[in-house]
Amino acid sequence: MGKTSYIRGMAEVVFGGSIRISGATMNGRQVLCFTEMEQQLECGTEIPQAEFDKPPRPQVVLAFDSIKSVNVLRTALDMVEEHLNHKS
Repeated sequence: MGKTSYIRGMAEVVFGGSIRISGATMNGRQVLCFTEMEQQLECGTEIPQAEFDKPPRPQVVLAFDSIKSVNVLRTALDMVEEHLNHKS
């Protein structure tokens, strides 16, 4: 049986107001797409419609094939949140 999960290439995503996160279905998997916007916004600001009118050009795609995979990521994000809360 071949591998069903892998990392292709290398990318670094630094969050803070210029990363657009969108969802889609690709090749039968649910994905989160991360795209760097041209403009810097305040983190959490609603993204202008003009950004969504541009052709999609995701630079990082997280593809999920099961709820189990989503939960693994959610657990990791919860740990990051906990660390940031203690840092404040």
